[in-house]
Amino acid sequence: MLKKQFLTTCPIGSSPGTYITNSGNPTHSILVNDLIKKIKKMEVRKEGVTSKARRSMELGEFCELIKRLRSSELPLRKFNLSAYFIFQYNMIGRVDDIEKNMWSELSPCVDFDFILKACMCWSKNVQEERDAPEQVIFGAMDPAFCAQLALAIHIEHAIMTGSLHDGVDAKSGGMFCVSKKVASNHLKMILEAPDFPNEKLGPVGSHSICKSPATYARRKGCSRDDIDCRGRWKTKKRIVDTYIDVNLPYPDAKVASVLCIGGAIKYELREGSGVSDD
Repeated sequence: MLKKQFLTTCPIGSSPGTYITNSGNPTHSILVNDLIKKIKKMEVRKEGVTSKARRSMELGEFCELIKRLRSSELPLRKFNLSAYFIFQYNMIGRVDDIEKNMWSELSPCVDFDFILKACMCWSKNVQEERDAPEQVIFGAMDPAFCAQLALAIHIEHAIMTGSLHDGVDAKSGGMFCVSKKVASNHLKMILEAPDFPNEKLGPVGSHSICKSPATYARRKGCSRDDIDCRGRWKTKKRIVDTYIDVNLPYPDAKVASVLCIGGAIKYELREGSGVSDD
């Protein structure tokens, strides 16, 4: 019915060719926008189907997720997926962003030897090189949120078992050797378990891990601009943006440190621990 209306009706301000050829952006159509507004109003009045939007994951729920992953007998969950989701949390990334991350995009910080740097070149909003700056990764006092610790354990296990082939898995192409489909399926199994302790009502999923750090940082007083910087989200582009260096350590580090539950920390080598620089 809507398609037939497109072909016979051309609202003022819209190009006739758009309706005849079914090309262009549908959200530029007055008819489509009016329909979307009506549906949204029905949603908020609870007149339609139940919302499928994923809510933000609470910190306790994320801790429980990591606890269950690390206590699993499956090496995939214990080492790969625990690091996968902790890294996703710290980078405020989507599950498919993490899948494509390469080892070459992870590097030490020259100025501060206790900091790691990472680039997210496959993020949704990354359209050019300027959109993927180097971002800092701190250690966290709470091991359920420490990306440095999770990455170290994942790398060590991968090297010891021989599953790390020059830093790239042939199938997934990422440093976690896990595809987003596999990661999402395992996450779904854990979150939908009858005994998983949900702290709030509403569905949770992989996107909840992206919403969680952004929500937490905002609750802790970080500005929207700083969270935009950490999450690689674009606001309205201005001319001045082309003259400002994309690497902005302070705003990025400010949000990164807030996401380190228990406080950001610096790891030091303890004598007699059996751990060497190698």
